[in-house]
Amino acid sequence: MQNQLMCTILLISYNHQRTIARALDSILEQDSKYRYKIHAFDDGSQDGTKDVIYQYAKKYPDLIYPYIAEENQGAQTNYWNAFSSVDTPYCVLLEGDDFYCNPKKIELQIQALERHPECSFCGHDTYLFSEGESFREYEEGSTAMTADLLKKKSIFTYKDFVSVKTGGYIPYGSARMIRSSAMKLDEVKYKEAFLFDFSQFYYLMLQGDYYYIDMPMSAYVRTGKGVCSGKSPVTFLNDFLQGAIDFNRQTNNLIAEKIFSDCMLQIGFRLQLFENSETPLIRSAEYYKRRMLTPDELTGGQDNLLLVCEQKLSEEKYYYLCNGGLGHTMMICAVKPELEKVLRGEVVLLVREEQQFIPKLYGIQDVLCVDLQNVKLEALGTRCPDPEKGRIYVTHPFAHPESVNYYNPIRFQYSTVPYYPWLLEYYGLRQDCVYRLPSQAAPLPDALRRRAERFGNLEKMILFFPESITLQRISNRVWKKKAKELREEGFIILSCVQDRENTVSGTHYIELTAEEAFLLGMHCHSIYCMRSGIAELLASRGKELHVFYPSHAVFFIYSLNSMFNRSDICEEIILELDQRNTAAAPQKAYAFGRIPVPQWCYRFYVRHKKWLRGFKRFVIWR
Repeated sequence: MQNQLMCTILLISYNHQRTIARALDSILEQDSKYRYKIHAFDDGSQDGTKDVIYQYAKKYPDLIYPYIAEENQGAQTNYWNAFSSVDTPYCVLLEGDDFYCNPKKIELQIQALERHPECSFCGHDTYLFSEGESFREYEEGSTAMTADLLKKKSIFTYKDFVSVKTGGYIPYGSARMIRSSAMKLDEVKYKEAFLFDFSQFYYLMLQGDYYYIDMPMSAYVRTGKGVCSGKSPVTFLNDFLQGAIDFNRQTNNLIAEKIFSDCMLQIGFRLQLFENSETPLIRSAEYYKRRMLTPDELTGGQDNLLLVCEQKLSEEKYYYLCNGGLGHTMMICAVKPELEKVLRGEVVLLVREEQQFIPKLYGIQDVLCVDLQNVKLEALGTRCPDPEKGRIYVTHPFAHPESVNYYNPIRFQYSTVPYYPWLLEYYGLRQDCVYRLPSQAAPLPDALRRRAERFGNLEKMILFFPESITLQRISNRVWKKKAKELREEGFIILSCVQDRENTVSGTHYIELTAEEAFLLGMHCHSIYCMRSGIAELLASRGKELHVFYPSHAVFFIYSLNSMFNRSDICEEIILELDQRNTAAAPQKAYAFGRIPVPQWCYRFYVRHKKWLRGFKRFVIWR
């Protein structure tokens, strides 16, 4: 399978000389175990775009195939020719002014479609930027997929979107990978029914299900000259409505009610843009990245006194305050020698009492215990934005106002760069900086051993850590199923939770401090946990450590194997999330409009829907 050409990337261009190399480079940077090729369709550009394409094709003759029109044929003809050229199982589109921003995009999408043959296409989120446009459609650097229902699951049918009136669920063209067998171009009478962005989404939905990856992996750039961004709001609206009419003709008005509902939404949106276009707003994509918050924009007043064991700070040393979680403190300890080389001075770590065991694992002696209660870390970060001798430097980026626009993509899980490389750059360290793991685990204290062995043999003991401070928890059903499997193999399962209510059914509850959890985790049989700081502390256990990630984005950003340059840690993406007490909780299902359907029953239907096709006809959501 890996030797077979799996995907054709259709690069569409017209007078894109300034951006075409960026688009091509973003394709060539794809790191995929699946083979792909590039069909570059240029519609008779007059600005040198075709010369750039020829240069790349000469350099990569087995990968890039140029299709250059002698004269301009129009966008519809160029797009149609491109889709008609596909001879691989999958295809994906990229316009010459857009680009991919995740090197795993192609692999993740092919992998999803290979695993789910019922899906006709796969989409993902997209960044929205502007370069020279005279009016703004969206906030610069925002993402396109805003519908709440996309957070609930990964596979969708047409009926999932019937009642949605707010948009934000249709992936941009660069975000769609299409199963080629679903295109059926020889049956298309009205080309815009397939080619137009909006109508193509519904065309593909009628061919199969839609797999969604909740992670931005491409960027849509409005240049003011493109097929869409070069048109005024009213002109675009006219094309949108014509595309809707062609789609309804093609499908014999099969879903006309939904199509025209979306048209009404688009009419309101475009007319509002038309009214606002008289006051141009032109900002580059770098504007928000470089913008620094002023002191007036910071909240809070005077910062309270930081208690540092009543010791005076030396004017000859740097003081790094570890104000993050377990993983962050571990990371600072791991790279402390590299930090001291860059700073050319001694670094003293300031850590909270419950985290003092982490520096000890690294043999670090220069440590002070701090009390952070009532300390305004943002004010501290503003006062000392860069490391200075004799002053306290807050190490976690969230306390530094000038870094908020850099850190937010990490925090909100739509970053295009994994966390560890990003953090190395933030601290001014080399990308080849080695993340040192503790050389050896401390011995297990006798008192803790006795507490644990009340439940049974330590060598048969498995610890569950089902909680995470920053990530959404996965469904308790997943934990219960895993606990049952392990018990049947003769293991003893202990739940290590901060909130006792989160104890997994079928396991024993044990109350542990962070240090005790680490020590016991290093001496038991194995560990199953959410991606968290405890996972980093236990990373040296390798194949005995099983880490769950609640989304593709979290895996991309926080993968431990990637962070530690390993391959033996067992990592798994679990998309079945815990919906309790969250804004993303699903609506309730009702049979015949009035009889409540239990969630477990509806989930059973979703897993076995190909055998229970008639069931959903009787169920509605409220």
